[in-house]
Amino acid sequence: MSPRVDVTQWDGQLVRELLVVLYGGHHSRTGGWVPEAGAVGRYRKVSARTVRRWTRPGSPAAIPARVLEAMLARRQPRAATLRREQLQADRTEQMRVRAGLGRGRGNLQEYAARGWLEQHRVLVLEEAALPLRRITVVRDDPTLVRRAVSGSRVVDLAIADTKFAGDALRYRTLNEVRPWRLELSTRQVAGTRGRTQVWLASAPLSQLPLQANLVGP
Repeated sequence: MSPRVDVTQWDGQLVRELLVVLYGGHHSRTGGWVPEAGAVGRYRKVSARTVRRWTRPGSPAAIPARVLEAMLARRQPRAATLRREQLQADRTEQMRVRAGLGRGRGNLQEYAARGWLEQHRVLVLEEAALPLRRITVVRDDPTLVRRAVSGSRVVDLAIADTKFAGDALRYRTLNEVRPWRLELSTRQVAGTRGRTQVWLASAPLSQLPLQANLVGP
């Protein structure tokens, strides 16, 4: 069962983006996203006028909570996904503690061969074809970075001193956008990478720090 949705966290733009992701839509001349009201109406059994009311500007959104909950059912991150992320966050915290021991007692050199102790980039990317953003951590190598951002727009970035520091920042970011995260099937978002860690593009999000360090500020 999906958690209850707080409609006060949603505005008309977020609802529009959700409808575009789920039912289709297009960019308007002003650059905003416009859902296909007819398709939404057929799926939700409402009129196009009702769809327009749900997506009118303003906060909170005019869409009823029960309708929003029904749309998000089975589309929010699954419990297994969240558990996997928590395990990764716990592991990263263990690495931070080990690194802070110093003098080799928390030696992390076992990860050096994997490149995990090298500098990484934390990238917030926006998809070109859908109003979705995602976060990725990639070693700071031009070829790897270029491959990671292919087909997307870089919205924000941070430099992490290790992969572990980047993963910690990714986990904090995903928690911040938790109400607007989606877990979509490959059929729904064919070609979209990181489909378990995407969120609606206009969701409020703090700017990433310039630097993320495994130990210290």
